[in-house]
Amino acid sequence: MEDIGKNNFFKKTLKKNERIKKKKEIKDIFKNGKKIVYPNYNIIYKENKKQRDRFAVIITKRCGKAYIRNRTKRYYREIIRKNRIYYPPYFDILVLPKSGIKNKDESNTSFIKIWLRKIKKL
Repeated sequence: MEDIGKNNFFKKTLKKNERIKKKKEIKDIFKNGKKIVYPNYNIIYKENKKQRDRFAVIITKRCGKAYIRNRTKRYYREIIRKNRIYYPPYFDILVLPKSGIKNKDESNTSFIKIWLRKIKKL
């Protein structure tokens, strides 16, 4: 039988060192990063010196109420977690959804297939 404990729960989230939390780091990525624009979201990325990719999902209040913004952030973080590519070069990546999730299948497919491969090839 599977042990459903604290350790198993946290294995299904992004680790602390895989997140971008500091405002200074986020501003630096906005200022010096490269931008990719898609209809449902923007991606800003910048190569980093660390030995891992780091991510942040930033969504504004105009995208909807708190529960919609939180659901959208959880959705994009889960896509990132499941589809990370663990080889250099490593990047700091900001995902900026333009609105709440309207069509999960379309958003999910384009998000995974386009940006993960495209950024790593650059």
